Amino acid sequence: MYLLSLSPVMQGDNSFAIFLIMQDFTQFIEQKAELRSKSHGFEVFKAALSSATSITILDINGKILEVNDLFLNASGFTAEELIGQSYKLIEPRYHTEDLLQAIYETLVAGNIWRGELCYRTKFHADFWVEAAIVPLKNEFGKIEKFLSINYDITDKKKMFTELKNIERTFRLITENTNDLIVITNEDGIIIYASPSYEIFLGYENVELQGQFYSNIVDDESKKAWQTFLNNYSGQTDTQFELLLKAKDGTPVWTEGNATVVHDPEREKVSQIMMVSREITHRKERENDLLYLAYHDTLTQLPNRRYLQKEFPKLLAEAQGHNACLAMFFIDGDDFKVVNDRYGHDTGDDFIRKFGQVLINAVRSHDLVIRMGGDEFIVVLTGLTRDDEKRHKQIMHIINRIRNELKIGWTIESHHFAPTASIGIAYYPDHGKTLNVLLELADQALYKAKEIGKNNLYIADAH
Repeated sequence: MYLLSLSPVMQGDNSFAIFLIMQDFTQFIEQKAELRSKSHGFEVFKAALSSATSITILDINGKILEVNDLFLNASGFTAEELIGQSYKLIEPRYHTEDLLQAIYETLVAGNIWRGELCYRTKFHADFWVEAAIVPLKNEFGKIEKFLSINYDITDKKKMFTELKNIERTFRLITENTNDLIVITNEDGIIIYASPSYEIFLGYENVELQGQFYSNIVDDESKKAWQTFLNNYSGQTDTQFELLLKAKDGTPVWTEGNATVVHDPEREKVSQIMMVSREITHRKERENDLLYLAYHDTLTQLPNRRYLQKEFPKLLAEAQGHNACLAMFFIDGDDFKVVNDRYGHDTGDDFIRKFGQVLINAVRSHDLVIRMGGDEFIVVLTGLTRDDEKRHKQIMHIINRIRNELKIGWTIESHHFAPTASIGIAYYPDHGKTLNVLLELADQALYKAKEIGKNNLYIADAH
């Protein structure tokens, strides 16, 4: 493309000529088109930036020159209320003068400042942004404006504040409670353990984090804990008692409530939060009460209730091994005379010694029960069903009882060498239930006493 210029030129003979100038205008047109394209691209970029971030432009003195719609929407002001006003109208809150001075010094040095600022809205609410403030220079390289590009993070700051408050509350609770609080992942690996674990078990937090919770669970409770881990899917709350091991090996009983928190976005990922309390003393009292419920207070031997609880196990074992049980009903001869002559305290000692003789005479897998007064039950287990061999087995134990009684004992300088009458019933020969065997052994004891002291009688066959 060319630009033509025509100029007439007069000559001496009164004629004229035309002077033609041709200029190549192609490059100029191309440059103009390029500038137009760049200008359009800049406008597109500016529009895109303005739609994504809130923007303010300030002069060197902090006067607001320009704001975009996003900033107006967030701040609540109109353009007329802001443009031409001092930056102090929206001056960041919660920031010290030192910070503001540091920002200014960074900018006048020609550098970009980045950080979080909290502006004040028209209604004095918080307006948090993540800002990048850029110094703008003129064609002479002198700073004359500041461009502030702001990303709204108000909701994120609120969320972080709420999380911090929740965390602060959580720590306030966990660090000032006697409850044992632990958070594990789905595999039982400890993520958090409250300070109570150090108080009650002696473990510091750093010793527990990253460890399997099962490492501090006693063998007695490992099965219960592992069963829970294997089956917690779909559960929300589970209550159970666990026996833990303190750092020094001391057993510590806990009663806990485990809550499973499932991650809705990750199907197989969960966290387990367990709140427990130390119940060692309560368990000890429960065990004491349980012991008292099944043991005689005078001799500490098992009582009738214990026999009723354990006999089905003995019966099942005998059935499984095709073995025989022998039920001895033993009554001390002339016990009433001891009570009448020496008093009840000596009588109590006498009963205790009598029970100890029975314990010493029978085998470890046999059972000695005090029924009351001077009446005792001895259950011999694992006997053969061969009559002759079984008789030898029971007579061996009866002779040991008699020999121990013959040796006797001394109470307050009084020596006692009592005798005992014994009634015997066999399972399965005479009966197959506890009540039947007790009744038959009691009847056999009565017949033994009819014969005379220090005798035994085996129940009649049915």
